[in-house]
This record gives sequence, C-alpha cells and structure tokens, in this order.
Amino acid sequence: TGGGAAYEFQDRDQVHRCVKAVFEELHDEARVALWLDAIHCAVIVEPARVVVVFRGTVDADELRDDAKLLRLVKLRSSKRGDRARVHAGFVAHLGKQGCGERLLATVLKEVAARQRLRKPCAVLLTGHSLGAAAATLLALQLDGSSLRMRITLVTFGSPRVGNRRFARAFDASQRLRHYRVQNELDPVARCPWWLPFPGTYKHTGHHV
Repeated sequence: TGGGAAYEFQDRDQVHRCVKAVFEELHDEARVALWLDAIHCAVIVEPARVVVVFRGTVDADELRDDAKLLRLVKLRSSKRGDRARVHAGFVAHLGKQGCGERLLATVLKEVAARQRLRKPCAVLLTGHSLGAAAATLLALQLDGSSLRMRITLVTFGSPRVGNRRFARAFDASQRLRHYRVQNELDPVARCPWWLPFPGTYKHTGHHV
C-alpha cells in the first residue's frame, strides 16, 4: 500500500512480482538493519554483503527536492579548494532528518564488524530516479572511508547528480563501480543538463 498520488498509476501485480523476485534472491539470513521512512530507504544485511536500497520520487516534498537544480553545493566531505559541486536538492533529500549520517554509520558499522572477523564484505547500493541520485552521493561518501570494501552502485533512471569535477572525482575511484541503467527516451536521465546553463551537470558511471 502507499505510493501517494502515483499509486493508481502503478501495475500492482507487476510490482508484487518484482518485490517477490527480489526477496527470493536475498540470502536466507538476510535482515533489515535500518529502515528510514523520511527518505524511504533500507539497509539489508547478508553474511557477505550490505545492500542499500532507495525509492524514487513519489510525494510533493521529493518533487521540491528534485526542483532545486539551479543551485549546486559543495559536498561536506570535499577538500578545501575542490570545485566539485552537486545538486542541492539531492543533498537535502539524503540529509533529511539526519538520514545520510545514519545510513553511512550503519553501513560502516556492518562492514567493520566483518573486517574484525576477517570476512569479505561487498556493498551494493541501488535506487531509482531521486533514489538513484541519493545512492550516488552515499556511494561516494563510502568510498572516502578507510575500510576495505567492494562498492557497486546500480542506478535506474538516474538524473545527473553533479558537475564535471564531481563526475571526474567519482569515476576516478579504484574500488567503486557504477552501472547506470537508463531508457534512452527517459527525460529524467537527461536532466538537468541545460540548467543553470548547458553542460553544468555530467553523468557518472558506465551507461547501460
């Protein structure tokens, strides 16, 4: 149930089949370590993997975050003098009610616990639309950690998240893989290329 104004436009049977298929692929010992209502995000923990899942835009607050594309801000973790900038609305969405900090702390805690036991740990982040943008920002924050982990980001219908400097820094990571899945005709995946002026925003990752 739920889904706000978009609920009546959904193919509920297809959604239910997809959700069932996802759960069938999870490990038998999988558990939800964190659920955040404010941004509709979950951290699912398996024996050798931590999965972070973000939902896309549905309600009016999220649409307002999407619309803040004329303002680019510096990431809190950026070095002084770094000219990488990102969409202010995506940063606001991830940081809503401290969600970004809680997500980062939860994932790092789970990864550290496996390191103490000398067990391998992979981190998979995924999201759609606004959720894809939030997953991209969190992936870069995780990449700044000193903990050993393999980070894979799979996004669907992701808008452009930051400027050219941000995209270069993101793609330069040696341990972060990003598979950016999009429909060629999806207008969201083409946004916000032309604002505040053409070429401001650039995509990251490997286009699928």
